[in-house]
Amino acid sequence: MSEYAEERVQRIECGTDLVRRQIDYFRRSFAAVESQKKKDSSLVTEADHLISNEVLGGLGEKFPGDDLCSEESEAGNQPLEAHFCWVIDPVDGTNNFAIGLPNCAISLALLEDGHPIYGWVYDFAGDRLIHGGSGRGLFDGDQPIQPRTVESGDSTPIGLQFPVPPGVIQKLIPLLERERVRSIGSGTMEGVYVALGCLQGAVDFRVKVWDVAAFFAFFDELKVPYRFLARSPFPLRSFDPDMETTPYVAGVPVFCQKVESLLGI
Repeated sequence: MSEYAEERVQRIECGTDLVRRQIDYFRRSFAAVESQKKKDSSLVTEADHLISNEVLGGLGEKFPGDDLCSEESEAGNQPLEAHFCWVIDPVDGTNNFAIGLPNCAISLALLEDGHPIYGWVYDFAGDRLIHGGSGRGLFDGDQPIQPRTVESGDSTPIGLQFPVPPGVIQKLIPLLERERVRSIGSGTMEGVYVALGCLQGAVDFRVKVWDVAAFFAFFDELKVPYRFLARSPFPLRSFDPDMETTPYVAGVPVFCQKVESLLGI
């Protein structure tokens, strides 16, 4: 194995171990920790800070030259210059997590030269660690995952998170009148469900790079069609907790084409 490949393998093994170490605390903290409002009115809990510190602290000790990024960072704009970068959302779906709705997750992504190559998502509702990318496939713990095959026109629902930008609902009415719609409150799990074939597609205007980086590694590995509706965040060259959203559409080709046509893009 080449030294270059070994660098990836070491990081994948370390990332898997560090996320697994947080699972018990995540379970115990669900609906059991106090929350506070951030300036964007979303919630943050002590679990967000503890998990972020534990994971990035472990990565920093093991790989001191890597860039480390967290949604809960207070460092402001951070230029990213290292070959490898880590992006964590310690509790995705914090509102759900705080009030006791189970659609929430830990999301960690490994980026190489600014592009996601491997992702880890602890799915609390399913109590499973989903991870994969980088030509290695997709796994539920140690077991390979075979995503569900979605046929165009079947009863598989679509994902859409609210609120949406002004005027968007009117454009999407022909889609919403026909499809079963799920709004689960976790941008990360919405993307994971697309990758697994539990949703035929999703269109999301609210997510930021820490919500999507892990499952975009899944998308690339599984060849899931997708398109960013604004400028792509990848390659990621800087990180800021106040960065812009990264709206996207993904899913089976017919769904993506329909959304693009309705939105006029």
